[in-house]
Amino acid sequence: MSNKVNIPEEFILKNVILKKTDDSILGKRLAVLHENTVHLAEFMPGLNLDYSIENEKSYIDYCKLNWDLGKIYDFSMFDKEGQEYLGSIRIAVTSSSRGHYEFGYWITEKYQGRGYVSEAVNALSDFLLNNLNAFRVMIQTNLENSKSANLALRNEFLLEHKSYNSCKEKDLFCFVKLKSKSNMKELSAKQEQLKEIFNF
Repeated sequence: MSNKVNIPEEFILKNVILKKTDDSILGKRLAVLHENTVHLAEFMPGLNLDYSIENEKSYIDYCKLNWDLGKIYDFSMFDKEGQEYLGSIRIAVTSSSRGHYEFGYWITEKYQGRGYVSEAVNALSDFLLNNLNAFRVMIQTNLENSKSANLALRNEFLLEHKSYNSCKEKDLFCFVKLKSKSNMKELSAKQEQLKEIFNF
């Protein structure tokens, strides 16, 4: 079964514009990544001071290929004028047949804490749950990444479980937003218990 779903290439929100990541952003994105290497390297292992334009071109080609395959939808985040590059947010299709999707995102140090990622996460999760076949959207965060975990909770995602990422050799907290209101209510009632179990 094909993963391909009908996701627009652009979302114009109140304070943020999301555009499909393509070659037009190559130079600007590379400059921003270099400016934020220290800020981002802990959570983006492939990013270092030697990260080159060839590395970035390969990444953008990867984004374009996976968009066409319906596996990953990678957006570049801009300010409301569409000029300032803020970061990136992606939707990974973990199971199109079951309606499961996962978010990943990063934002520059200069623009963190201003609500831009929250606005993007809310808009995309609402679109997936209300306009597509999504039953479940997820955010996974490293245990030490409290900012990302708090962002998930602020935006009505609920702690569901803890998993192990064998590639990064790290445990991850998993937060979800479900289409079923009854399932969300049931999970919400278990939050304190889950936080205690998983040492959150």
